[in-house]
Amino acid sequence: MKPKLILPLIALLSLPAAARPDAGLPRFNLDIKIRFENLDEYPDHDFYLKYGLSRRNPTDGLRWTKLDSGALTQLEGPGDQKTAVFLVALPRGTPPPPVPKENRQDWLAKAPPGGLQSAALQGVGNGSEITYRAHIDGDTLSAEFVDSVNPFWRTVMLICGSCCLTVFILGSVVTVFLVWWLWRRP
Repeated sequence: MKPKLILPLIALLSLPAAARPDAGLPRFNLDIKIRFENLDEYPDHDFYLKYGLSRRNPTDGLRWTKLDSGALTQLEGPGDQKTAVFLVALPRGTPPPPVPKENRQDWLAKAPPGGLQSAALQGVGNGSEITYRAHIDGDTLSAEFVDSVNPFWRTVMLICGSCCLTVFILGSVVTVFLVWWLWRRP
């Protein structure tokens, strides 16, 4: 190949990477599961999560997800970008209002008419199973963080711990054998 062709070829091949820095990297969906332990203590309300989840701009994927007391609920929708997640309480039997086409960020941050909305939930991270407790005090809804587990890292730690234990046991057996062999040598 001629040297004059190398530079234009490199420039041509690097254009897609310059247009999108994550080009060529695998895309994934967030895996977040949330549980509220005590929603059945408020029988006059239906509870929802309000959030956005999308590949690029998470406010393009605003949605409602209904909650059941004690049930682990996964955030729905494809995407690796999310907005803050809010707990919303609506009077029993009231459907959640539709997502507007305009002022989506304002819609996300405000309680729906006739409903209550918590502050953004804390501790919402990918690969986590998070447990909260809901509290309604007058016209204030809050979500109390209870616990968070990350099953992926628990599995990684279990595998690493098992490997370390195996190495320790094998090393002990080899050491005992070497000591025995050296002791028996004339």
